[in-house]
Amino acid sequence: MKAVRVGEYGGPDVLKVEEIPLPVPGAGQFLLKVIACGINPLDAWFRSGHFAARFNRTLPYTPGTDVVGTVVEQGEGADLFAVGDTIMGVLPVLSDGGYAEYTVIDQERVTAVPVGLDPIQAAAAMTPAITGVQMVEKALSLGPCERMLIIGALGGVGRAAVVTALAHGVSVAVAVRSGREGAARALGVHQIVTNNDIDQPDALGNAFDVVLDLVGPDQVALWERAIAADGKVVSVVPLQPAASARTDVTFTPFAFSPSAESTQSVATMLRDGTLTVPDIEVLALGETGKAHAVLPAKAAGRKFVVMPAR
Repeated sequence: MKAVRVGEYGGPDVLKVEEIPLPVPGAGQFLLKVIACGINPLDAWFRSGHFAARFNRTLPYTPGTDVVGTVVEQGEGADLFAVGDTIMGVLPVLSDGGYAEYTVIDQERVTAVPVGLDPIQAAAAMTPAITGVQMVEKALSLGPCERMLIIGALGGVGRAAVVTALAHGVSVAVAVRSGREGAARALGVHQIVTNNDIDQPDALGNAFDVVLDLVGPDQVALWERAIAADGKVVSVVPLQPAASARTDVTFTPFAFSPSAESTQSVATMLRDGTLTVPDIEVLALGETGKAHAVLPAKAAGRKFVVMPAR
């Protein structure tokens, strides 16, 4: 089969399409013919070697965790779905992934693609949406929250976070760049703030119980004066701001934990229209470097999906 391989750490040019053996499903696994695979910032961080010191990853490997595919073979004991079923799931980050014509996945990680849900939408949304949902749930588990500020609300993670927080009855404010107010307004949030408001935190009420950081600690530092006393920051980046004047604010890093149940929840929200995804650009296997060239920080609101048959 054809697959994108990373044989060495480096820039997007290290992504090479190669012919490799078809994977064989083990016990409790399905062999999938990949329909679509989401391309995430995490893929770029691994490819660059950013995580090399933290994770002992064997080279070469195939990137891609968010897969939608058709079952073509069942491993021993893999009986939750049958050959011909279309399923979706999130692969372990250190496994060979979905930038390929075929991949294998454990049955406890997958759920059916609901009738009416576009596989491209499903592949685009999985990790971002599950992250957004679970970050809000983590924040709410830390204590009462009446007002939440979400930094980075217009991406896939942020959209899911907004939907989830609103569903829990939280008053949601979002911080966006000037000029993006219209896109933020479409999310149905209670308040929109921009970089023009950073120097006027008192006008914001000085009462955000939680800041949900989907961008990085430097952005949190800009808004820290608007956090309520004994407030909380839940961040997708496991780094605290280098300098902070708020010793009363609790910083909590987020730990991603996908499951079949969380994937099913996201799939249902997508099918029902409760959750939307940013603009999607579909790429062929040989074009994945185009996405990696702008990830993780310069995608400008786009989401990339690779389709091996394209």
